[in-house]
Amino acid sequence: MFRSIQWRLTITFIILLACSMAVLGFFFLNSLEHFYQRNLEKRLVTNISALETRVIGYLEMGKPLDSVQAVSQCIGEEVRVGVSVFDEKGKLLGDSEGTRNPSEYMNLKEVLEALQGKTGRVVRTSPRTDTPFFYVAMPVKQDGRIKGVVRVAAPLTEVRGSLHQMRVMLLWGIALTLILALAACMKMAQAISSPIRELSRMAQGIVRGDWGGTIPFRSNDELGQLVQSFDEMRGKLRETIGEIRQEKSKMEAIISHLADGVILVDEGGKILLVNNGFADILNLDPDLLVGRRKEDLPADSQIRPLVEEMCRQQSFSSELQISDETDASEVKYLHVHGIALKGADGEKAGAVAVLHDLTRIYQSERMRQEFVANVSHELRTPVTTILVMAESLLGGAQEDPSVAEQFLKNIASESERLGKLIVDLLEISRFDSGEIRLEKTPFVIADLIRQTVQKLSPQAHQKGVAVQTDLLPSSIWVCADEERMNQVLINLLDNAIKYTQGGGKVSIACWELGGVVKIQISDTGVGIPQDDLPRIFERFYRVDKARSRAQGGTGLGLSIAKYFVEAHGGTIIVESKEGKGTAFTIALPHGESVVPSPTSSCMIRS
Repeated sequence: MFRSIQWRLTITFIILLACSMAVLGFFFLNSLEHFYQRNLEKRLVTNISALETRVIGYLEMGKPLDSVQAVSQCIGEEVRVGVSVFDEKGKLLGDSEGTRNPSEYMNLKEVLEALQGKTGRVVRTSPRTDTPFFYVAMPVKQDGRIKGVVRVAAPLTEVRGSLHQMRVMLLWGIALTLILALAACMKMAQAISSPIRELSRMAQGIVRGDWGGTIPFRSNDELGQLVQSFDEMRGKLRETIGEIRQEKSKMEAIISHLADGVILVDEGGKILLVNNGFADILNLDPDLLVGRRKEDLPADSQIRPLVEEMCRQQSFSSELQISDETDASEVKYLHVHGIALKGADGEKAGAVAVLHDLTRIYQSERMRQEFVANVSHELRTPVTTILVMAESLLGGAQEDPSVAEQFLKNIASESERLGKLIVDLLEISRFDSGEIRLEKTPFVIADLIRQTVQKLSPQAHQKGVAVQTDLLPSSIWVCADEERMNQVLINLLDNAIKYTQGGGKVSIACWELGGVVKIQISDTGVGIPQDDLPRIFERFYRVDKARSRAQGGTGLGLSIAKYFVEAHGGTIIVESKEGKGTAFTIALPHGESVVPSPTSSCMIRS
């Protein structure tokens, strides 16, 4: 109950009011008591002044105690107060109460002060009546000399009774005032605390995400202004939080879909965020990283040195080489750039790092270097051969007709090989630069295969290799660049014939399956070792370099074939067993029917 602001305000106000009224009552009663005493003192002083002329005569005459006692009693009955007379030495001469023991009145404070020429005052309880009295004593002077002292006394019973009645009335008044004040204060505190409770309720609702509702409180005072300001703040806060959530959603979407890796840690090395790019680059599960501290990461983890570097440095930039955990032979080249994050106080509050995967750039650079080296080597070989034979002919070999004829044949063969190499290089260059445009037209794929077989039949017949075909019906059309597909088929069929021994067989099959036209060229030749299969589509790659050059190959045919097939949206795969033969399978997109048109592009319905 006392946690409520309403009760705390009420109790605090009542306590303050009670204390204030108690203090005021104390000062009021004290002042009233002093007022009564001052009035009583004035009356007693007036009585003493009236008695002074009558007492002086008795003091001068030195009358005995009995006569002064009688006079004191008489005077006391006249003025209705107690009267005592003392000589200049403070000895009691007479008392209206008829006291017979003067020793009781020795060294009285008020009498001693009167003998010093002052007015003595004191409140004291009478030992005989146990009643409080107010005593006033004044000196009696004659010719400037103190002849004695007259003391008068009045009981304070009436004064104390009046003060008691005033005290009781004051207490009742305070009690009634406190009761009325309690009711008024509770009402006032409720009026103050009610809108505050509503503000608290709405604030808790905002924390839970409930932005609705209004406070039924309208006033022009500070509370009304507070409620109005709260409503305005709630609207602004709702807009701001909506904007922040929208921006956060955008930022999360951007960071999540960045190809580069992003990692965020706090000042203690706890991982707060990793995006999908970071997880993909390092082949890690992001859910297993977020929330972990650097101490919890395995000592051999690839990410732990990075987190430690982020915690240690304000900013850094470096390149890393990381082995793929799934394949140790695969090496990733990364560029890492990290920077510290500052908090509101300017201290380091964490760090963020961005990982750029440079693996493809390194691979491209390596392929470029290899390509340049291979081109230089491939060009140097035929040029050197031509140069040597030409020098031999100039040196006298031309005199021997048989030798000259052989040299000229070799020069023609190497020149043809050199020309073919240059043509292939131009094809690859044009393909890489995007200059090649496919001119797709509808045609019957079986017809193109027959034409290719017919072109290479003399070569196969000369080598003693049989060529067999198993083709689609003529009703199946494809939409492709006929010239480029012819080049692909010639490259594959030429290789099959070259690497098949005499008496062997080359088979060409074509069929349609699920909207895809497949072409397979298989042979019974020497085959390809399993270690070489993943690389046979690389530029200038040869399984047997010496035999390939002897056959006149450039090492670019399969690369060109793969480029053209993939440019048509198709795929090419190879299967081979060393010593048993090789099979290349091409898959091209195909519809149920193709309507050829000499003036328009292919229309394929799939």
